[in-house]
Amino acid sequence: MEVREIVETFIHEDIVEVHFRFINDEEDKIRVDEFQLNQFYDYGYNVVIEETTLFEYDEDEDEFELDFLDREINESELMSFLNEYYMVTGDIPDAEFF
Repeated sequence: MEVREIVETFIHEDIVEVHFRFINDEEDKIRVDEFQLNQFYDYGYNVVIEETTLFEYDEDEDEFELDFLDREINESELMSFLNEYYMVTGDIPDAEFF
């Protein structure tokens, strides 16, 4: 099976929730799965992109800090990961009505 489309993704701390469809899934069905960030790295994929601000100076601590502004998903990397992950594990989530 091959992933046809990624419908939506959510990042919760170190977990990524993915809603997607395989090629043979009907339009009214969707599959949902969750992955820990380290699973992507174990397979060699950089799925989560973190954008940061420049260093910010903390006067109380007398040091510079780096703040994360945004975390985005690289969908092409995610799709490649999903295809490889399900081919290797065979642990495919059931399709549910959307």
